[in-house]
Amino acid sequence: MVSMSICIEECAGLLSDYLQDTFNRVTKSDQIIQLYSEFVEAELFDPRDELKRSKNAVESYLRRRAEFAYKAKVSLEVRELMNASDEEVNDPKSKSFIRFMSAKQGNDATTIYVHDHTLRKTKVNETRNFSLAANANFYSLPTSSIASAVHIPTPLYDRNPELLRKIKWSEIDEVYRTHREETRDLAFQLFCSESGYMRFFPAASWFWDNHVDHLDLFDCRNTQWYINAATNSKNVLIMLDMSGSMLGQRYEIAKQTTEAILETLSHNDYFNIMPVSSLELF
Repeated sequence: MVSMSICIEECAGLLSDYLQDTFNRVTKSDQIIQLYSEFVEAELFDPRDELKRSKNAVESYLRRRAEFAYKAKVSLEVRELMNASDEEVNDPKSKSFIRFMSAKQGNDATTIYVHDHTLRKTKVNETRNFSLAANANFYSLPTSSIASAVHIPTPLYDRNPELLRKIKWSEIDEVYRTHREETRDLAFQLFCSESGYMRFFPAASWFWDNHVDHLDLFDCRNTQWYINAATNSKNVLIMLDMSGSMLGQRYEIAKQTTEAILETLSHNDYFNIMPVSSLELF
């Protein structure tokens, strides 16, 4: 037994030496240590220092973005809506005619419809377009700093006079451009209005829900970041009638209404659904 144990130890030693020799020969670890000894040095790693450094970096990052948001807010607060009639903002010959860079079209061209029985329309040619170019800061996504882009949800008429005045009011491209120059790694700067339109800088082509049919279901007012900013946290109790009178279509309508309500809630909201019939259930 003793001789067998010695034999196993010798075999293990030989295998260990062989593996170590093979490792040194393949990886050339000794040469790597010698080559890099002049360029690197060992340091004591303290997780607490690294955590503190990361904390300061995140705080600085968020503080800088908060400053940009505050400057944009102040710039908007000192601006006033254009004092022009509904006819002037939609009259291409008027000095008060309002253009904007459409995210869906990529330029400032537009079509104006006459609200009468003739259904006449006037097409206004573009004067500017995005001239998109690949942007390394956006993972080579084509963007343009010529102007901010405006997205208008499909159900809204993009030549509504009240909507146009608000779009013109939110045109603070110089502020956005200054922020971009100060911080090159700044992402998209977004502004969502309660009217439904969204302005973002730098401009980029719109991503359709269905590019073939140009289907666009986006509305910035339904995004989590807008809901969180525009509302306070909520405690919601939904009572769902489950009695016999709610069978069929009525129940389907109630269920879809409940789902629509839940979609407006955020992570900061609390809710419960109480089915009610002869007994209350939670």
